[in-house]
Amino acid sequence: MKRTAAACMVLMCFACAQSSPSSILEEKGQSVRLVLLDASSKQPIPHSKVEFLEMVVCKTTPCPHLVVVSQTTARDGSVMVARNVLNEFTLVQAFPYEPRELRMARWQNIRWRGEKRLDVRAWTLELVPRPIIVCRDTKSSWTMSVAIDWRSAEVRNDGKPVQFGILHCKKTEAFARCGSEIPDAGFEAIFSRIGDKDSVSLSLESDAGPHEIAQLDCFFLPTKVD
Repeated sequence: MKRTAAACMVLMCFACAQSSPSSILEEKGQSVRLVLLDASSKQPIPHSKVEFLEMVVCKTTPCPHLVVVSQTTARDGSVMVARNVLNEFTLVQAFPYEPRELRMARWQNIRWRGEKRLDVRAWTLELVPRPIIVCRDTKSSWTMSVAIDWRSAEVRNDGKPVQFGILHCKKTEAFARCGSEIPDAGFEAIFSRIGDKDSVSLSLESDAGPHEIAQLDCFFLPTKVD
């Protein structure tokens, strides 16, 4: 009897996993609930202005973004996204966070304030606070930006988001490191300073260990005043 019940539970979980779309862009409803999370704290972003931006193509860069719709997140950090906004060119901009592609939203379990449950499962999108450091190199397509609170960062390739590209950072007076926190996958970034020059070694994680893919120079950005 216990085995039968366990088998039923496994089948039910499998069915639930199969029924959920692999991308938020595949949702068929009139609107979709999206929870915005602070990439540094993993907490919802409540009562914040959010703009859904459409990327446009222009002859000169940088191209301005077209604001499609504006909302304010609820107490639980959620917004309702209209079906016509669900496309691969939509950016989500909450303030004061960096804009991020809507298509990078993940269907996952989320928690709020320890073990207090906010939702069983939901579409979530992690947003990185505005950067204080940008790392790049003219010979590499890889770039990295580090949040002003030094708790999170984002890696991009050729200006595009990548899987496991949101990193979690630790910084002390003598050491700074960021990582995807995914076993044997994702990225590792280790910072160093020689004289007055800051740089980061960016590596891909694998079963065989980290493999360096870029050595980037880092530059501090001026602090904005709201």
